Amino acid sequence: MPRFGAVRTSSVPGDKRFTVEIGIHPGRASWAINNKHKPFDDVRVRRALMHAIDRKAFIDGVLEGLGKRSAATPRDRAGYVDLTGVYPYNPEKPKRC
Repeated sequence: MPRFGAVRTSSVPGDKRFTVEIGIHPGRASWAINNKHKPFDDVRVRRALMHAIDRKAFIDGVLEGLGKRSAATPRDRAGYVDLTGVYPYNPEKPKRC
């Protein structure tokens, strides 16, 4: 089966043949760690890792600025709690942990 590269939205708006509509998409980018194995069994390591991730850079670079930071539970689902400010990007903080 042929695989096609993604169309970069930045190249489409100037092309009159296309209309770009940006909306909510259920797709998500996420990662998980096994906190039963070293070094992730140490909560300090997990916290340091959370502070070391530049989520805005990911959204801007990989998603062309079209994503929103969220949580494991999507914003439109019951049980959603906004924890996006709990571990802000701070590359210096992991060095002190």
